[in-house]
Amino acid sequence: MTSEQFLKQMQRRLSETTVGPSTLRGQGAGGMIAAARMHLYTLNLACFADPDTFGHQLDLETAALLRRFPKGGKSWGGARKVLNLFLREVLYNRFIFEAYDFRSVESLMEVPLDNHVALRLRKEPEGQRLARWPRLIRLTPQVSDQYQEVALAVAERRKLARVHLDLIYWRNADA
Repeated sequence: MTSEQFLKQMQRRLSETTVGPSTLRGQGAGGMIAAARMHLYTLNLACFADPDTFGHQLDLETAALLRRFPKGGKSWGGARKVLNLFLREVLYNRFIFEAYDFRSVESLMEVPLDNHVALRLRKEPEGQRLARWPRLIRLTPQVSDQYQEVALAVAERRKLARVHLDLIYWRNADA
C-alpha cells in the first residue's frame, strides 16, 4: 500500500467514524449520514491546509455538502457541524495531520456547534449576550459566526484553540 492509499483509507475511516446517527439527529431526511460520509471521504484535504484560504474553503465545502444532502435534509447547521467535526478529527489524527500540515490552520478551526456546546458557551462570561440557540437545523451562518466569536474569546482566555472547546464541553467535562 502506498502512503497515498494509506492516507485515503485513513480519510475513509475518519469519514465513517465522525458521522453517526447522533451527529445529524433531528436534521430531516434519511440518507444524510451516507451523503455526509461520502462527501468527507472525497474531500481534498490539501485545500484546507492554507491559512489564507481556510475560511473560504470551509464555506465552499459547507455549501457543497449541503447540496449533496437528500431533498428534505437542507440544514446549513448540520453541514457545518459535520465538516467541523471531521476537520477536528483530521487535526487529531497524526497521519493526516502531518501529511497535510494542519498545524498552520488549528487556530482557525471552528468548534463544532450543537446544543451542548451552545449552552456551555452561553454560560461563559463572554457568552452572556449570545442569542438563544436556534437548534442546529435552523442555524444560519450569521448566528454561527456569533457563537464562533464567543468560542474564540473563551478559547483565548483558556489559552487553546476554539476547536478544542468541544473536548471540554463534551459530557460537561471541565478543564
